[in-house]
Amino acid sequence: MKRIERILKKQAEAVLPDENFKQSVRARAFGDERVFDEVREPVLSPAAAGAASGAATDSRNAGRRRAATIMLVVFAAVVIGLSFYFVFATTTVTASEFTYVSLDINPSFALSVAADNTVAEVSALNADAAIVLYGMDLVGMPVEDAARVIVAESEALGFIDKTETRTLNLLAVNDSAAREVEVSSSIVGGLLSMFSANGWNTGVYCGNSLSSSATDGTRYTYRVKDYCSPGKSVLVAEVSEVTGKSLAALSSYTADQLNKILKQYDESVILNVENALSAKYEDSSVKADADKLAAERQSFDSFVDSLRDVLDALDDMDKDEFGLPELHGLLETIRNDYIDLTSTVLSLYHEIVDSFISGDWFGEFFEGLEDLFDDIIELYEEDMHNFAESVAREMSDWKAEIIEELRG
Repeated sequence: MKRIERILKKQAEAVLPDENFKQSVRARAFGDERVFDEVREPVLSPAAAGAASGAATDSRNAGRRRAATIMLVVFAAVVIGLSFYFVFATTTVTASEFTYVSLDINPSFALSVAADNTVAEVSALNADAAIVLYGMDLVGMPVEDAARVIVAESEALGFIDKTETRTLNLLAVNDSAAREVEVSSSIVGGLLSMFSANGWNTGVYCGNSLSSSATDGTRYTYRVKDYCSPGKSVLVAEVSEVTGKSLAALSSYTADQLNKILKQYDESVILNVENALSAKYEDSSVKADADKLAAERQSFDSFVDSLRDVLDALDDMDKDEFGLPELHGLLETIRNDYIDLTSTVLSLYHEIVDSFISGDWFGEFFEGLEDLFDDIIELYEEDMHNFAESVAREMSDWKAEIIEELRG
């Protein structure tokens, strides 16, 4: 409001007489008797009275015109001031539930990130991205991990030359500037850590850094009702440059719509690629290994749950009522082809009982069993990880062949 008051004062001073002129009038009207007598109303003849009346009317009209002019100028100043106010007004900004993330490597990807920083949705914005994402399940994964998986697969398919300082383009869009920075910083940090660990020269260009000084609560754009966050403003400006549409018109578009325009998104082309991939995948050898990996993972999850059940049952059991029959019963619940768990646990049981027969053998056995289960899970996970890497390499090789077919 102080800005409006300054504008009004400036406009009024431009129209009204200055202070020196007003002081001169006061001096002549009240400080000099001769001037006072000169302006005293004379006695006029009837003819002269008529002429004087006309002059008085003209004087009053001139006064009204001057007053009207002043009011018009003041009104214009008020309108201008209010316009500035509504353009630059501030408001409290609440973070959106989901943050839109654009990741452009040449393959272009769009991710929707939930408030807990996990991926809620991921989609391809061009045909190459559809190939990269095929067979991946990134939903529920931390967004920084998902970004690393996408980049690693893109590199395996030849879309990234890790020996060059190629820049990946990243942009996060949320109503809240702070949330945009939070999400983009998390992804950038994860990618740079990955590049450093693997000796890549690749870098990341983050569009959010263009407005890193922006704070929540500020209207960043064209009119209050056309509010854009810093991240979205970057998209709006880029699309405006490509399409020639006005910034105000584009501000009503969603971030997804803007990004698709920018990437020249063609849904039919992407759908055709995905259908071709699905048809070829059903007849490929990689599908059998991928199905086997999925079955192994399900078996592993069930096995781990059984181990936890056994530990919980032991924890609830008193050592006075615990013995070999009870142990045999518990071990029946965790039969597994991966290892002869029954003989291993029984061996541990006898070793503990023989060594600590006079002490707290039950507590020692329970701790030993926990350690054994942890070791088994660790070995199982290592084998699962190696198998998964093997299947991933096989899948990447298969995708590379598909890319050559599609381009040929």
